[in-house]
Amino acid sequence: MKIGNFKDKFDSISNKSEVSILLANGFSQAWSHEIFNYKSLFDKADFGTRDLEIRQLFTEFDTYDFEKIMRILESAQKICELYDVDKNKIIEIQSDQEQLKNSLVKVISDTHPLTSNFVSTSQYEKARPFIKQFSQVFTLNYDLLLYWVINKKEISPTGYFSKDGFRYNSWENTSDQNVFYLHGGLHLYDSKVTINKHTFKDHLGKSIVDHVKENLAVGKFPLFVSEPNYEAKLSRIQHNPYLNSCYKKLLCTRQISQNPYPIRILLS
Repeated sequence: MKIGNFKDKFDSISNKSEVSILLANGFSQAWSHEIFNYKSLFDKADFGTRDLEIRQLFTEFDTYDFEKIMRILESAQKICELYDVDKNKIIEIQSDQEQLKNSLVKVISDTHPLTSNFVSTSQYEKARPFIKQFSQVFTLNYDLLLYWVINKKEISPTGYFSKDGFRYNSWENTSDQNVFYLHGGLHLYDSKVTINKHTFKDHLGKSIVDHVKENLAVGKFPLFVSEPNYEAKLSRIQHNPYLNSCYKKLLCTRQISQNPYPIRILLS
């Protein structure tokens, strides 16, 4: 049976105004084969003289999540202090925390384009019409490519406005939200009070990646879902208000469309 191409399938849809899309790594890899996820960051990270020991921590706790390992090291430090463990061992744990943070800053700087200008105008003008076709956009990617595409207001076609559920810098779960970062994003972070975002202001001379570096310097990590299996991913999503809301919207969209493909695939 002939599967057909995207254009044929899209043209066959009678009500195009209600079509949604789920973006995965292919969207980002179409611009670059660099994969934007914690596993990629982990594989490329250099932990210096503590590389072997720190990598063993990731292996032991079955994760690629830098934040999870940071919290584990912080807890280990507190326990060691309470039990009056040798001070040199506590200093070693503190040093590993600093090394982990610095390694993450460096690997993000090395792997992610720093500003939206790294994507050419002609590339935006190919991606933007594609995205504009859909009433709702769901993405599993944490990189900034989609964010740049939908926020480059001067790029043709103009007149396209996305709603990500944020008012200014804080997420308010608005009913007209039509862009959903299912696994979080580099521009999103949890302040423990609200879910916040860094806004697109390239013209002011400070990129979102610069903001991420500043956050990392004070222990604030981007909102990422990077757990290694379906169950852990789902648990992380359900315990975060923004991620859980996006997930519920995806479930609702799937039920309306009677899509036969299980949501579990999207979390694997």
